[in-house]
Amino acid sequence: MNTIIKQAQFHFCILRLFTSNQAAAAFYEQLGFEHLPGHKVSHVLILSNWICRMM
Repeated sequence: MNTIIKQAQFHFCILRLFTSNQAAAAFYEQLGFEHLPGHKVSHVLILSNWICRMM
């Protein structure tokens, strides 16, 4: 998962994911994702890269 997050920083400003599994939610939160209840999204991770700062 850390590799995915590192590579995503070159292409995305935000990673969004959805899980209804409590164990998965805890795992994602340990990685720094914030809980954001919504339709088709349960967690987000704001990525900081130069592309996002330019927007």
